[in-house]
Amino acid sequence: MPQSPNARLHFSLRPALLTSSRLTAICECSAAGIAYLLAPVVAWITTLGRGYLPPLGFTLAMLALGNVFAKTGWAEWFPWSIVPLSIGMVGKTVQTLPASSYVVVALTFLAGIVATVLQLRYADNTQ
Repeated sequence: MPQSPNARLHFSLRPALLTSSRLTAICECSAAGIAYLLAPVVAWITTLGRGYLPPLGFTLAMLALGNVFAKTGWAEWFPWSIVPLSIGMVGKTVQTLPASSYVVVALTFLAGIVATVLQLRYADNTQ
């Protein structure tokens, strides 16, 4: 029995339900965005150290410190523990991050951008 055109239109305009898997995907995408905002600090360490080992060591140190801060309850104030906190890897699972965490990440991003630009502009990079 053929369906009327209105039935198909009604089916296509139904709102999509937010399932737990879709919410998880949204949280992971926002965590990836937060992690991306922390990259300028690592870029500054790269230009400061003129190689790949200093940023690698810095990243591993921040990973370890992020876990320490997460265990002590200061995860929402340390930029490298905000991402694991937002996806539930450390501490209690949070539905939303406090506004202070977004401010910390934004300030870290700005500091990384400014430090990298100043390093590239004023440091002796001819070696």
